[in-house]
Amino acid sequence: MIQDIMPRIYHNEYLPREAEAEDTDFVGREGNVLSGEDEEGAVAFPSAARLFAGQPAQEEGKLQYLFCIDEKAYYLYVGQTEVSIPGFTFHPLRLIRRARPKDECFAAMTAWHLYVWYRDNRFCGRCGHPVIHDSKERMVSCPACGNRIYPKICPAVIVGVTDKNRIMMTRYAGREYKGNALIAGFCEIGETVEDTVRREVMEEVGLHVKNIRYYKSQPWGFSGDLLMGFFCQVDGSRSVHMDEQELAQACWVDRSEIGEEPADLSLTADMMMHFKHELSLQDMEEGLCPRQDALKVSLPDHIRSVWHGHRAGIPEKKGTSAVVIPLILKGGEYHILYEQRAMRLARQPGEICFPGGRVETGESPREAAIRETTEELLISADQLELLADLDAQMGPGGAPIWPFAAVLHDYEYTFSREEVARVFTVPLSWFKENPPLRHMTQLVTRPGEDFPYELIPGGRSYPFRRKDHEMVFYQTDEAVIWGVTALITDYFLRETDLV
Repeated sequence: MIQDIMPRIYHNEYLPREAEAEDTDFVGREGNVLSGEDEEGAVAFPSAARLFAGQPAQEEGKLQYLFCIDEKAYYLYVGQTEVSIPGFTFHPLRLIRRARPKDECFAAMTAWHLYVWYRDNRFCGRCGHPVIHDSKERMVSCPACGNRIYPKICPAVIVGVTDKNRIMMTRYAGREYKGNALIAGFCEIGETVEDTVRREVMEEVGLHVKNIRYYKSQPWGFSGDLLMGFFCQVDGSRSVHMDEQELAQACWVDRSEIGEEPADLSLTADMMMHFKHELSLQDMEEGLCPRQDALKVSLPDHIRSVWHGHRAGIPEKKGTSAVVIPLILKGGEYHILYEQRAMRLARQPGEICFPGGRVETGESPREAAIRETTEELLISADQLELLADLDAQMGPGGAPIWPFAAVLHDYEYTFSREEVARVFTVPLSWFKENPPLRHMTQLVTRPGEDFPYELIPGGRSYPFRRKDHEMVFYQTDEAVIWGVTALITDYFLRETDLV
């Protein structure tokens, strides 16, 4: 979803820091946001340097710190002078959803949430006096009466009401959004979220529900909400009695008839696709939480949860490589994709491997992994959704290999025949049922014929160390996976709690 930006990390702690020229700035005006396009045609937002070029001197410093994503800082323009920047125009808020990469989209959505709060809280609601911004925390206060005002978050539920292979789908009445939706509504004062689920379902479609199970949540800054997703079963009558003021349509839809939705943005779409592809009848009938089985349910979220905040250390060493562990959803289950190297290659022809290669000068391992994968599989970088960066593993020559777990979207099994002979996938369930063969080898020091034994204690009897080294083998129907590829596979599956 929109907030899933791993391996990048969102830092929401407040910092009283001054904006620098390259920091990103958001300028809101009613339902619009100031934006332009970068060199690749993606949505872009102005920097502090461009924002204040040609602006009155008194407007400098009118930037409110918002948050950081990794080391990149974001600010909000809170000045009163009308902003005009060549190449930038005020566009409708919905344009934010097109911002790429996804962390920029998430940043824009969250910045909009804070823009609305700052815009609506310039005066004290208790006495009407102008408020001042606090320098230590995200808060404004009234110097006249001492009222302290913090950002507002509105809790709301999204509900997937199911009846065996069917789910209740709706369309809103009188709203700009005309697409498919699920039952949703805000929590009332004194109400638990479970009670909200029951009340909203009854109010909107006249149904009773049971077996309410939490799925996941999502901050939705476009409207200042914290969305909480639930699945539940219909209890009793299946007859729909629709609230025509709230909804334009409400009906049962079989999972086979649900159209594909981009599940990387909203919780609603994620829940629809989860029901369509992953949530089994047994899960619903037994009342299992959909996140209890990472092999069947919400694997990307499980991986992000396990590796959240992890920062892999990697040695500074010549010959560093980076690879991607590509995960593909097939038939309702995730598979790992492997390559077989082309026979014409000078190094390791015909071996099974992950897409990847050497880290070039001036390139990060993450950048190298993406570049090599796009070149070998003939895909765009947008098709890779990176989930986690894992710890480096040592290759045969002692050089580190940095693996990244990623979901590969819309892949049509293309590959560069210059580097790849074929690709194949192995379902995660296979690894759970087929543990690898493990064999120990020893790495020994074998001096050459001209080695100066006379210079070391013991001469030819010197006890050189032997290092134990584990070799792992997976014997799949497609190929034998061994060597460092098998070690990375084993490490990923075990550390992510998938076997």
